[in-house]
Amino acid sequence: MKDIYKEFISFMGDSIKFSNVSEKEIKKYQKVFMGPKDEVNIITEIWKNYGYCSYRNGLFSIINPEEYNDYVKKFPSISNDAIAFAKSASGCFFLWDKFNFGWAISHLNIHTGKTNILGSNFDMLFEWNLTSENFWREDCYGNIELEIVKKKISLEFDECLTFMPALALGGEEKVSNMQKVKVKENLELLAQFYQKK
Repeated sequence: MKDIYKEFISFMGDSIKFSNVSEKEIKKYQKVFMGPKDEVNIITEIWKNYGYCSYRNGLFSIINPEEYNDYVKKFPSISNDAIAFAKSASGCFFLWDKFNFGWAISHLNIHTGKTNILGSNFDMLFEWNLTSENFWREDCYGNIELEIVKKKISLEFDECLTFMPALALGGEEKVSNMQKVKVKENLELLAQFYQKK
């Protein structure tokens, strides 16, 4: 855990704590966020040591699954088994989700409604993937996310930036067209554009 987290922090910087995580929540998810090759549950370890927290001005925030699971499941590409564990500055989500081949980490782009499978190893996600700008650009909407971070826009833990108007309504995919909104309300609204028909 220490070596993995050290690499993660060298890229992300120190965490900003939002709140503590209860022992009950830690126990509930202790064996959940674990791929077949993971040695420790890095999510619950971060919860124990740093709580629900944010990194690099909201680029990556470790969240309470209970607050967001119902919202992300409204997107058609997300299964009813999905568990949200992190969100980004633009309100996109990182999930532990069940696919026909088994459990995997995925990235939900709430602005396009698309899901990208990232693998099944949390250790690799934190040590190698999330610490690479190329990974962010190629797999996690990084061209938008990294530009948001560079602008140093102040975001509260329950806020994100979203396109106005939404891309589904013809909005342009530029950071200059984004506004600060509440994450949950934004999820509720955008999910309606991609509902199962």
